[in-house]
Amino acid sequence: MPSRGAHTRPGGVASASVQSGMALVLALAAVALAGGLVFWMQARAMAGQREAARAVQSERLRLAAAEAVRLAMLSLQEDDDYGVDSPSDAWAAPREWTNGDGIALRTVTEDAGRWFDWNNLSAPATNSPSGGRTPRAVLLDLMEACGQPDADARADALADYTDADSEGAYEAAFYRLADQPFAPPNRPLWAPGELLDVHDFPPGAFQARGGGREDGGLAESCAVVPAPNPGAPRPINLNTAGRAVLLGVFGPGRERAVEALMALRAVQPLESAGMLAAVDSAAVAELQPWVAVSSPFFRIRARAALPDATAAAGVVAWVERGTDGQIRILQWMETEGGGA
Repeated sequence: MPSRGAHTRPGGVASASVQSGMALVLALAAVALAGGLVFWMQARAMAGQREAARAVQSERLRLAAAEAVRLAMLSLQEDDDYGVDSPSDAWAAPREWTNGDGIALRTVTEDAGRWFDWNNLSAPATNSPSGGRTPRAVLLDLMEACGQPDADARADALADYTDADSEGAYEAAFYRLADQPFAPPNRPLWAPGELLDVHDFPPGAFQARGGGREDGGLAESCAVVPAPNPGAPRPINLNTAGRAVLLGVFGPGRERAVEALMALRAVQPLESAGMLAAVDSAAVAELQPWVAVSSPFFRIRARAALPDATAAAGVVAWVERGTDGQIRILQWMETEGGGA
């Protein structure tokens, strides 16, 4: 018969087992929590390291793209003949190379004279070239050549948007009726994106046709040159302007003269605007204020990319070349992903 001292309460062993089990669960939970915390801290540290590595990589690419622009500016400055700019010049050749860090680089330099400057319409009418070839007339003929007829309203709206006065059909009173009312800035454009604020300028009008076509569309034929308002329309370069731009400047009925000019410059660059006489003697005096064979303004596009193309950076720089050959930066735009 068991003694009274050996007697235990019913359920005592079970209670101890439950307590031990709970302690074990808590211990395991603590271990799991500690392990999870360590894992989280490690993951956070690794993410921080990756982010830091990406930041360093991005900075390397950005600096490489900037250096590529500097080299392109140097090539432009080393051009001895400032009076003639043509595709045969050393600065005009696209360049591709790999630097010492293994970054693939590409630069393209283009003179602003190859395009019609949208800001030409901001020039005072009193300073328009003689002979009836006003900026508005050239733009309308250019749009016609680009397959966009009936552009009168667009030309008038752009003129009102960029001129210095508040007179015209497309000034503040007109835009107050828009879904998002605003007042036109009455200054030259700073960037192409501003064109989308101008009446009747849809995004589709500026889609590039690509393929290196010289006739192109408005995206290939026009540009916003971020240079001080010249006070008179900026001329185009007979050596580099595309067919549509030349048709716009020459005007209706001179298609053969444009074709002859393009054939002539393919043999050798035109050394003076007076050489127009070889293709259209009547056009020399009329177009003289509108044309040139060089340009003081240039756009440089640079791209820097890793060898596997997983990351890239780009720069678009507008520069001015002075009469002394020195280069001055007018606008500097960095792009992500290298879309320069």
